[in-house]
Amino acid sequence: MAHKQSTETTGDLTINITSFKQHLLASNKSPKTIKTYLEACTQLA
Repeated sequence: MAHKQSTETTGDLTINITSFKQHLLASNKSPKTIKTYLEACTQLA
């Protein structure tokens, strides 16, 4: 039987953005890169 994948809800997106920010910080991305990436994420929300 095939697995169904569901899209995430808006509430989950906020949690994922927070996790993504932590990942970017741990990857030593520049503050401007983090700001740009997170702005793009919030535009999708």
